[in-house]
Amino acid sequence: MNMHLQRAIPLTRLRILAALLAVVLAQLPLAAAPQGGPRVSARLSTGIAKLGAPVELVVTVEGTVDAQLGSLPAVPGLRIGPAPGASTSQTMQSRNGRMVVERRVTWRIPVRAEAIGDFEIPAFEVVVEGRRYPTSALDLRVREDLVGAELGIMQVEFQPTRIVAGQPFDLILTFGWDANLAGKINHADLSLPWWGKLLGTVEVSGTGRQLGSRPVTVNLNGRYQVEVEALGVQEVRGKPFEMFRLQKSYLATHAGTLELPTSHLEFGRMSQGGFFENPRPIEMYYVAAASSPLEVGTLPEASRPFEYTGAVGSIEAIAVADRRDVDLGDSIKLKVEWRGDGNLEFFDLPDLARLEGFEGFRSYGATDQLKERFARVSIFDLAPIDADVTEIPAIPLWVFDPETRAYELVETRPIPIRVRALTGSGLEDEGEVVPREDIRDIDATALGSGGTGGGGSGPVPMVPIGGSALGLMLAWGFVRKPLRRGLDPTAPLERRRRRALAALRKDLRQAESVGDAAAVAEARHAALCRFLGARTREDESAWVGRDPMDWRGRDGTHLEPAPARELADCLGGLERAAFGPEASAAPTRDDVLALAKSLTQGAL
Repeated sequence: MNMHLQRAIPLTRLRILAALLAVVLAQLPLAAAPQGGPRVSARLSTGIAKLGAPVELVVTVEGTVDAQLGSLPAVPGLRIGPAPGASTSQTMQSRNGRMVVERRVTWRIPVRAEAIGDFEIPAFEVVVEGRRYPTSALDLRVREDLVGAELGIMQVEFQPTRIVAGQPFDLILTFGWDANLAGKINHADLSLPWWGKLLGTVEVSGTGRQLGSRPVTVNLNGRYQVEVEALGVQEVRGKPFEMFRLQKSYLATHAGTLELPTSHLEFGRMSQGGFFENPRPIEMYYVAAASSPLEVGTLPEASRPFEYTGAVGSIEAIAVADRRDVDLGDSIKLKVEWRGDGNLEFFDLPDLARLEGFEGFRSYGATDQLKERFARVSIFDLAPIDADVTEIPAIPLWVFDPETRAYELVETRPIPIRVRALTGSGLEDEGEVVPREDIRDIDATALGSGGTGGGGSGPVPMVPIGGSALGLMLAWGFVRKPLRRGLDPTAPLERRRRRALAALRKDLRQAESVGDAAAVAEARHAALCRFLGARTREDESAWVGRDPMDWRGRDGTHLEPAPARELADCLGGLERAAFGPEASAAPTRDDVLALAKSLTQGAL
C-alpha cells in the first residue's frame, strides 16, 4: 500500500488506521453472492426428436433461488408442460480466500410433439428477484423416424475426463458418414442444443484447428454455420468413413455435474432448388451422440497456501527484465510469460509488494499484454529503493495441479541486477530518506508573514519572483521525489487511470468491427473490464465475474447500490451476449460509454 505519514495534519493518523483496518477486513473470508448477477438460460434436451419421443425443456437460473416461471408459450403441434416443481441447489466454495455461495434453481418441463415438422419455441419470461428475464427462442425438429445410425457416426468427449473448478477443458466432437456415400452427401447440419448454453462454464479461446488441416463449413442448429476440421477418410467399425472434428475449450466455473443434452447429426442430400423453389430434402439420415456427465470437483481446502490466487493446471513461468544496470529508483519492466495447460486467463497475478524478498523494491503494479488459452504475458513495474539489491528475486505462483491433486510452487528464476546510488540524492543511504513534509503538507501560512507552519518549521523566507530556472528545477525535484513514494501522477498506474475513459472510447470503436454480434459483445466486455481495472488500479481480470457490490477500493471507497447494480447488469448482459444466444440484447456502445462516464464521477 502506498501512503505517506504526514506530520502537518494530525488527523492523517486516524485516516491511516482506518485504511489499514479496511485492508485487514478485506482479507477476511466473507460469504459473497455469486459474481455477475442472476443468469437465466433455457435449452432442450435434444434438438432433433422422433415423433412421440419425450423431450425436456430445461430452464435454469443461476445466482439465486428467488425465481418463478412465467407463462409457458403455446406452440401448435407441441404440448409443453405442465411445469413440475423446481429443484434448488446451493453450494459453497472458496475463491481467492473468500467463501462464495453458488445457488441454482432448475425446472425440467416435458415437451411432446404431436406432429412432424420444424418448430420454434418462442422466448418466455422468468421472474427473478422481482425482475423479468426473457429466455432465448429454441428450435425443435421432429421427424417421423431417425434412421442412419449405421451410415453415420457421432461422438462427444471431454478432455481431460476429471477436472476441478477453475480448470480449463476441451469438448471434442467427431462425426462423419460412410465414405461410399460421399458423392451423394451435399447437406450436413449439427444439432447441438448446448451450443452457447453450457451451464457452469465460461468459453475460452481453444486450440483451434490443427496446423495444416482443411476447414469445412457445416450448418449448425438449422440457422447458423460453423467451421470444422476435415480429417479425411478413416476406418470406423471396419468401414471407411469421411470424418470431421469440432473442438471447443471451456473453463469450469464451479463444482458439480456437467451434463450435455443429446447432440445429433443430420446428413443427406438436398435438392438444388431454384428461383421459385427452396431446397428440399431428398434423402436424410440421422445419428445421435449422448455423452457421459463430466464431474467437476472442488479444490482442497486443507493444504491451500495463503498466497494461492486461483491458478489451476500445468504452468511454467519465464521472466525477462528490460534492463539490469539501473540507477536507484529507476523503473524496471519485468516481463513474465506464463505457459502451459492451465487457466492462464483467469488467475490473479502475485502482488509483489506483499511478497518476502521484495522489500528492496517499490512495486507499481502489473498489466497484461496478452492473454490466451496457452500463453499469458504480464509486465511488472518495479523500482529498486535499496542500493544493496543485487537481484530481482524469483516470482512465486502457487498452482493446483489436477494430476498430482496438490498445490505446487512455480517460480521464475532470479535475475541479477546492478543498482547505482545517486550521490547526493538521499537514496544512497539505507532505505529512502523520508522528508518531513510533502506537497500535501504545504503550510497554509502566507509567505513572509513570519508565522510557523503546521510542522513547526519556522517562517518561510520570501522567494523573488524572478528566481532562476535552476532553482525551479531543484524545487520540482524536491516535490517530485516524495511523490514517487505515493500516488505519483506520472506513475504508470496513474497515467493508465487518467487515460481509462479515452482508452475505452477507442476500444469500443474497434470492437464494432471484430466479427459477429457475439464477438462484438465479448470485445465490449473486455473493454469495460480494462476500463474498470484502470480506474481501480487493478488488473482487468479482477473484474471478470466480480460482483460490483463486493468491490472495495484501497481507501475503502465502494459503489453505491444503484450504480453497482447498473454495472452488474451491464457486465452480465455483455457476458450473456458473448457466451450465449442473446447477442442482439447486448448493451450498446453508447450504453457502456454512458455508464463509464457516470462511474468516473462517482467512487471510481
